[in-house]
Amino acid sequence: MTDTKTKAGADTVATKFRNSLKELMETIGKTNSQYVRCIKPNKNKSPKEVDNIMVLEQLRCAGVIEAIRVSRAGFPARMPLKEFVQRFLVLA
Repeated sequence: MTDTKTKAGADTVATKFRNSLKELMETIGKTNSQYVRCIKPNKNKSPKEVDNIMVLEQLRCAGVIEAIRVSRAGFPARMPLKEFVQRFLVLA
């Protein structure tokens, strides 16, 4: 017997986790993300509970809030080198 199905034919926890992880990796593979941040929604590990203060503190400590603030102010966080050189070559 493999760990993918029980005798009753239902998926095991390991199978569900593996499939969920596979879907996540496929989704991440389709994006151009620079990084992935994991934010814990609550201390109780409950899927239906969100502690807004806890989430905000994690975002603040990770620098996400400040990055959003800078972006909203109109300052790009990243600029390709080629574009930077073309734009600021006059100052050199």
